[in-house]
Amino acid sequence: MTHLQALQGKLLPNQDTGWELTVTRQDIKKLARDYAQRPEELQALAGIEQMIRHAVLAETHPDTKGRDVVESVARFYAPVKIGGRLYRANSL
Repeated sequence: MTHLQALQGKLLPNQDTGWELTVTRQDIKKLARDYAQRPEELQALAGIEQMIRHAVLAETHPDTKGRDVVESVARFYAPVKIGGRLYRANSL
């Protein structure tokens, strides 16, 4: 998880949109809790910078949780190949 902590607050460019995305402390906690269990998930997290850079914007929609600081939510997808197997990583 040290790798993820080093990314906290860093601007990460996305080639598809030109947006600069950030990983927050809350993102790191969620990733560690939900996606750092299996070896494949740990390998994917190690490449999160590349996933963010190459992810493709699939959809945007208004925030449905009523957060004042969130105008809309964007969902991105990126291909991830681990051990010869292809996976689809998604992020919100």
